[in-house]
Amino acid sequence: MPKAENLSQEICGMLFDARRSIRYHTRRRLFFDRISKWSDAITAISGSGTIISILSNTGAQTPTTILAAITAIASVINLVFDTKGNARAHHDFARQFIQIEKELVKKNVTEEELEKLTAQRLDIEAEEPPVLRVLDSMCHNELLKAMGYEETEFLKISLPQSFLSPFIDFFPSYIKKISNA
Repeated sequence: MPKAENLSQEICGMLFDARRSIRYHTRRRLFFDRISKWSDAITAISGSGTIISILSNTGAQTPTTILAAITAIASVINLVFDTKGNARAHHDFARQFIQIEKELVKKNVTEEELEKLTAQRLDIEAEEPPVLRVLDSMCHNELLKAMGYEETEFLKISLPQSFLSPFIDFFPSYIKKISNA
């Protein structure tokens, strides 16, 4: 294979990986943003309800206790999962991969530039939290679809895997190419 053709394939592969990573980190950011917003809303609503219940002085402690517990649980979720911090981190990762994509789409990327971009990608990946493989595979399929590939190139992901993908990797070893399924 000629060197220019090999370089072109490497650039295409790196571009695909960067675009998949952008989709992945965008999905992670949106997931943590949603958790944070819901948690903040629940905290505000139940916290307000607790105060109203205390001020009404009806003597019914059960609603106050329930609302206080809901407020505490929502606050703990935000604290333990650091939803705002994780959303910000995934936003930064996506932005860094966008920088790589911008360099890759320019005309005539040289072998030296590709090596620098590869090193840059490896630096980003070294800082990333562990990747959720099922979610990453979903981003892979999404990108293939956007690029017009046939479904035979897609990865088979079950409904439970898809549903749980923002939270955990549910049997990622069961993911296979559709044509091999």
